[in-house]
Amino acid sequence: MATTIDVAAVIERQKLNRFQVVTFALCTVFLFLDGFDSQVIGYLAPALVRDWHINRVALGPLFSAGALGIALGAIGMGMLSDWLGRRRALLICVSCFSLLTFATGFTRSIEPMMALRLLAGLALGGGMPIAYALVSEYFPRRIRATVIMLCGLGFAIGAGSAGFITAFFLPRWGWQSLFWLGGAVPFLLLLASLRYLPESIRYLVVTRAPREEILRLLLRLDPKQRFANDEVFVLTEEARSGLPVTRLFTEGRAAYTVLLWLSVFTNLLVLYFIVTWLPTLFTARGFSIAAAATTVGMFGVGGPVGVALLGFVIDRYGAPLVLGLGFVIAGAAMAFLSAFLSSSVATAAALMVIGFFVSGGNGGTSAYAGGVYPTALRSTGIGWALGIGRTGAFVAPLIAAAMVAAQWSLYAILRTFALSEFIAAAAMLFTLKVLPARVADTQPAE
Repeated sequence: MATTIDVAAVIERQKLNRFQVVTFALCTVFLFLDGFDSQVIGYLAPALVRDWHINRVALGPLFSAGALGIALGAIGMGMLSDWLGRRRALLICVSCFSLLTFATGFTRSIEPMMALRLLAGLALGGGMPIAYALVSEYFPRRIRATVIMLCGLGFAIGAGSAGFITAFFLPRWGWQSLFWLGGAVPFLLLLASLRYLPESIRYLVVTRAPREEILRLLLRLDPKQRFANDEVFVLTEEARSGLPVTRLFTEGRAAYTVLLWLSVFTNLLVLYFIVTWLPTLFTARGFSIAAAATTVGMFGVGGPVGVALLGFVIDRYGAPLVLGLGFVIAGAAMAFLSAFLSSSVATAAALMVIGFFVSGGNGGTSAYAGGVYPTALRSTGIGWALGIGRTGAFVAPLIAAAMVAAQWSLYAILRTFALSEFIAAAAMLFTLKVLPARVADTQPAE
């Protein structure tokens, strides 16, 4: 009788090694691209208004085009990668995103830029849940939330660097150079991924891939391991039939799935209002384009710190409690930000605090989603959470554009978006009441 080897148990007893670090690094670089691309358009907006002589209200649909593409891509490609495979789907996303972003630098009016931003968003959004799922499936649960959060640090660093990179490139080479840079870097990532990016071992086992393919990756994970020829690789999860998205609402998952979606959606409303509209609103108050980019860039400085630190706290106390309290602090800081606008130092400090909990919380919700869903649903679960969340990114610029068109004051706009952060906090904290006892925080139900 053949002996079975639980692949999850093999991964659980692994010490950190080069194979895991390389996988982590490649996925982190992709998320860096997501953070940079998602926020650089907000910093470029004042230059587009100046060069194309357009009304700033017209920026709302432009901001939302990329966000809509990301939302649709995260939902669609998340499910596709659960069928097609993590590696193949991510390579497709990286190559398409590189080409479309580079082409955006050659546009000369807002309509073709909107179209390319939508298509590039599809590719970018499609890769996000795959990157998170791949990292989640190669690390033991004792450090999984920390590792996923550190992977999300790529997004936060990309977002945080966007303002400063824009301030350097824009005066020298124009807004086009930012898109050309944004297309060249993912092409380099594609070349590295073709050589070094692995498929998920867990995914291969769940989909009953050939034994030789699973064995090859297990030996890359730990070359010292030895397996007999008659040993069968298994995973302590059932591969089940049915449309994956419907299973997000069965077996006791419905309540925490809905609350997760609500929390991600409302948190990203705030994040994308800040990174898309705040530079333009600050410019309208008399900031130079470079000064607005640098000031709002402090929001991005707080993000990486939040992502780096919150993961350790989540591993100890659980995602719902840590993120819920963090969103309360972010909402309070957002509400009081309007009182700091007369002081550039106080404004920058407030934005750093907001960035710590809003951007850090965005990574935390991905870590949470990566933990509560099993392997067969993980990419779908993360993808739908990110996709629903990115509809907030799609809606936020349109809401802000309507407020600007109605001549709302910046104070009123800031306090309105603060309410969204309090809703995110309430949704995450209420998760504590509905999470099944069998599903530990940030750990997969395996």
